[in-house]
Amino acid sequence: MRNFGAGTRDMNSAVRLLLGRAVVTKELSFSSSATLQERWNPFFNFLKTKGIGRLERVSRELLIEYGRGLTELIALGTLSVATAQNRVSAINTIMTIATSGNWLPVSPVKDCGIQRRSFVRTTPPPSQKLINQTLEVLKAYPRKCALILLCSEFGFRSKEASLLRIKNALNEAINFRQITVELGTKGGLKRIVPVRYQSQLDALTFALNATDGDRCLIPADMSYKKWRAGQMRSTRETLQQITGCTLHDLRAFYACKRYEEITGTLAPIFKPTTKVSKLLDLEARKIISQELGHHRVSITVSYLGGQK
Repeated sequence: MRNFGAGTRDMNSAVRLLLGRAVVTKELSFSSSATLQERWNPFFNFLKTKGIGRLERVSRELLIEYGRGLTELIALGTLSVATAQNRVSAINTIMTIATSGNWLPVSPVKDCGIQRRSFVRTTPPPSQKLINQTLEVLKAYPRKCALILLCSEFGFRSKEASLLRIKNALNEAINFRQITVELGTKGGLKRIVPVRYQSQLDALTFALNATDGDRCLIPADMSYKKWRAGQMRSTRETLQQITGCTLHDLRAFYACKRYEEITGTLAPIFKPTTKVSKLLDLEARKIISQELGHHRVSITVSYLGGQK
């Protein structure tokens, strides 16, 4: 029989009947049944967009796709992490009941990428003025200045900036208006960073001159470990003293700059008086997420702040 023998061809009614039976058999309480029905409704609407009209066609892959879509709502600030997790868990419960226990649960965290906790930035990144002040203090140390410039102008992680093949990057930037980042990336995943500003070309040129012909910021006779414990550490300490921020916060500086370029409005962390539409906000977050080397939009709240 259709819908696992619920006695109706309508999938939504079938879920209601199956939950009712679970109440009768003491598997669920009345309140739990009502909560599950409420959390089923958004998933039911998702299934309709996929042309799914019977429970037998509901798969783990569909639930994972749905769950990953919830991360976009989290990024927009329209859905909490807890609510997203509860929605996925509710479908697991419903499908377990419908299949008489023959359902392999979907993990909201591992399968859907819904984070247990999401750090939402509440303080703005360092200003250009403070970054310039730091560069002025460090002007006798060109490699340290180059590290700050590459992180702030391209949103590089400190390791990415340190290992960047600068001459190759400058040539690519001039000829193709982009840079391919391969070394030092998280998970070893290659990504493309656009080159849109003259200041980015200037940063690469400065870095090339600062290295005296070395392939990257790290001197030829120095390991990355020694560079990180030495010049990178002292750069981070100076930046912290002047701006109150870390090298990683320079990625937020880049993200906010790109957000303003894409949307024409300050990033949410600056609490602009005019807010962009949710669709434009999401589009900007998708672009920035890719440029920063992430694969989920939800992480952008740690750079841009949340959209209310």
